[in-house]
Amino acid sequence: MAVLCDMGSAVPTLKSLIAESPSPLPAGTRIADAPFLEGAVAITLTSAIGGDLDSVLAAAEDARRYRKR
Repeated sequence: MAVLCDMGSAVPTLKSLIAESPSPLPAGTRIADAPFLEGAVAITLTSAIGGDLDSVLAAAEDARRYRKR
């Protein structure tokens, strides 16, 4: 499972919430640290075409490096 988390302070906040949660996330859950809109499109399309978790996270990483002109 991937959890999309917008860049910036949202990542440490999410990690804190996970650490304090009484019910842990499923094993293997990973954080996709990417801009919300670009990351959502990238991970949705990648997972919709059958990409595995590593492919989904790679798509989120690509979205994070995308620079608008």
